[in-house]
Amino acid sequence: MERMTATVLGDGRLRLVDGPLDLVLAADGSPGAVEAAHRAARDRFRSLLGEIEAEIDLLRSPAETGSTALAGTAARRMWRAVRPFAAEGLAPVAAFEGAAAEEILAAVAGAAALDRVFVALGGASALHLTPGFAFRAALRLSAHAPQTEGAVEVRPGDMVRGVGTAGRGDAIGSPGLLDAVTVFAQTAAKASAAAAVVAAAAAPGGPVEAIPAPAWSAFAGVPVPVSAGEDGERLAAALDAAEGVARALFDRGLLAGAVLRARGTVRAVGAAPIAGIGEPEQPKRAGGRR
Repeated sequence: MERMTATVLGDGRLRLVDGPLDLVLAADGSPGAVEAAHRAARDRFRSLLGEIEAEIDLLRSPAETGSTALAGTAARRMWRAVRPFAAEGLAPVAAFEGAAAEEILAAVAGAAALDRVFVALGGASALHLTPGFAFRAALRLSAHAPQTEGAVEVRPGDMVRGVGTAGRGDAIGSPGLLDAVTVFAQTAAKASAAAAVVAAAAAPGGPVEAIPAPAWSAFAGVPVPVSAGEDGERLAAALDAAEGVARALFDRGLLAGAVLRARGTVRAVGAAPIAGIGEPEQPKRAGGRR
């Protein structure tokens, strides 16, 4: 019996659900192209979770800098995305939402000529844009809440094709004190990985405790801060730490922009055109991407 469900929503978007994977696809194009896109998305989504689950033990192990035994295309997307963060001990599963979104985007793009495609899965979004079409992404207040604050516009000429959000309460059990870190990067898998690293940096000092990690956690066994210790000084220190990591990743060309949010405080890093939050920056090192 098939466990996947597929629903065409009232606004024409396609929603696909299979276990922990809950995906929404929005495609702009001719009716025939959109129909082909929906068909391709359903076909690829049907086998996606099984492929990931088959290699979950490897995906939850810290990424190595050498070759990998991972076989699935989604799994290898995760590994490639977290490889620059091997020194931090990040596991490939940290990028699973972004990689899964990219898998569906690739299937759709190969099946139909579309003007714009948006694939959202959990805290990650993968984008396809053609000239004349832009995408406006709302910023979530936290990794597990639907409320939004501000937005960012992604244009065809930008180097951004992926958005990733991590923070307390997300699907991978990110440690740290921030409500949410939203990262804009070249791909959705890279954005997911970078967001996980920045969110994890926001845990300086104070009491900690080990908590049970979600099944998909990239941080199994990592101590996380106890909420009782979240005073203003500690939150400021957490924001400073996370901002420092985000700026370092920006300078290395590993993200195009990031927005950090904690209890009403918002900080922006990088070149993403965040509406109402500062001006774009330039990388400090040559080779950084806008």
